[in-house]
Amino acid sequence: MNETIHRKIIIVGDSATGKTSIIERYINNKFSTNLATIVPHYYSKIIKSNENIFHINIWDLPGQDRTPILTLQFAKDTQGIIYCCDATNITTRNNLKIWEADLKSKENIENIPKIIVENKCDLLGDESNYDNDINSLRLFSKELGCKNYFRTSAKLGYNIDDAVEFLINEIIKDFKENYLEDNQEQNNNKKLTNKNNKKNNNDKNMKCC
Repeated sequence: MNETIHRKIIIVGDSATGKTSIIERYINNKFSTNLATIVPHYYSKIIKSNENIFHINIWDLPGQDRTPILTLQFAKDTQGIIYCCDATNITTRNNLKIWEADLKSKENIENIPKIIVENKCDLLGDESNYDNDINSLRLFSKELGCKNYFRTSAKLGYNIDDAVEFLINEIIKDFKENYLEDNQEQNNNKKLTNKNNKKNNNDKNMKCC
């Protein structure tokens, strides 16, 4: 299989949680504080995995006032979701349930890979509650059916590559598993068709003799 395989990821969450900064850091290894997503924008990355070439499009969707109609329009046929919140603002984490509900109302997202990134961890001053906070994030990610959760800092580049590449690898794994299943089903159908054709031919030969 040598063709380029296109896969789509969306990153959603409240405004000012650092969605664009995360993708800018991952794609271009740059950080800017003057980023605000007004309209959807996408970034591209080419990933080679064994004999396969994957063209990954990451759609950065606006977070202002949770624009659900716009979000749902661009979320169609996505193969992966990044839920983004602000580590210094618990409300942005809780609001991810609303984003999830908006997505679920129009799109089947149950069986696609999803992760949570809790950004701006560089701004957390007191580490005394770190274990409790991480455990809370872990439980919350399970509620949203996520494969994993990450604390990140787009400013420092901390955990950004690990988070996005984890999701991409899960998407690639899903594709390969489904591809193998489809191929196996096609082979089984082909064998059954050949068997039936052979039986029909034998029946015809028996009748004519």
